[in-house]
Amino acid sequence: MLIRRFNASLPMSLFTSALRSVCYAILVTTWALSGVAMGQETFTLDGPNPRVTVIDTSNDQTWVLQPDQNGFYIIDDTNLQSVPIAIKPGARDASVFISANDNIGMGTTTPQGLLDIRDNVGSSSVRFNPGNISAESMVIEEATDAANLTIKTLASNRVSLLKMTTPNGGYSFKTTATGDFILRDEGSLRNVMTIFKSTLNNNLLTLRNGNVGIGRTTPTFPIHMKSGARCTVGGVWTNASSRDLKQNIMALDSTQAAEVVAQLCPVTYQYKSEPTEDYVGFIAEDVPELLATSDRKSLAAMDVVAVLTKVVQDQQVAIERQAKEIEELKASHIKQVELVEQLARQEAMISRLADQFASISKQSPDTKNGTDQLVSAR
Repeated sequence: MLIRRFNASLPMSLFTSALRSVCYAILVTTWALSGVAMGQETFTLDGPNPRVTVIDTSNDQTWVLQPDQNGFYIIDDTNLQSVPIAIKPGARDASVFISANDNIGMGTTTPQGLLDIRDNVGSSSVRFNPGNISAESMVIEEATDAANLTIKTLASNRVSLLKMTTPNGGYSFKTTATGDFILRDEGSLRNVMTIFKSTLNNNLLTLRNGNVGIGRTTPTFPIHMKSGARCTVGGVWTNASSRDLKQNIMALDSTQAAEVVAQLCPVTYQYKSEPTEDYVGFIAEDVPELLATSDRKSLAAMDVVAVLTKVVQDQQVAIERQAKEIEELKASHIKQVELVEQLARQEAMISRLADQFASISKQSPDTKNGTDQLVSAR
């Protein structure tokens, strides 16, 4: 195939009009012999494996436009004949389309963004392969505005999906047709987390400095609830219990507390999800109404603690009252013992006096009447 080279910088003043006419005639004749047709609007290069070579003599850069039975190619002939652009036969209409506002469309003549890729047959696929494990497959950089990546479905009954997988498994981020969000384990094909759509701007989950906030944007504990309940660094669960959070506060009735404790039935058990671990506690459906939740499926430990505390307090008051009574009885008993001992001493003294009088009466008849009177007095 003939290679045509044109040098537009040749000064036409060097040729006379006659010479120009001769050269033009020779050129037209040569093109005609090689299958080149010229017209006002059409330039046709006809022949086996035709090609057009464009050479920039300022830097010896050569580009080749070459079609063959396998496609149409733009070849960088200077740099190892690389092919930056190749078009295969049968490529669909508007495979690449550049609009007047510089938007690029692939599969569309009305691109709605800088790059708009569409597939009319419903099996679109865009792949990025950097060929280097340390290189980013895709980078979105924006100098003045937010760098956004949006995956959007136009049909209300379709889902949008982002997958990150390896040969060993991976995860997908998926929105459902109802607008919920799912984190899915692609290895086990299980949903790990589901976030249902909400109209509330309440920051349901916040991760900050290793802390987890639920309904709280600035968690200061490993787990920190909006209500103030939290799990401490040491692993102790602490309930929210401020007076500011409560209403209708009333003292627990002692009789009611005692009745509740009497009705409690402690049991041992295992959870079905943890059959190897033994626990001690209560059954939610069996506890008295005062301790029951609205669904009777759970229990609040502080409720049980409060009832037990009231009963223990009442028992402590009773114990202290009984202890006081016992002390008083002890004091009364000591006095009674002292009185008995005093009477015993007095009786012993009277007995000795009686013996003395009896002895005297034996010695003197005049004292007999006195002794008899003393004995009679005893």
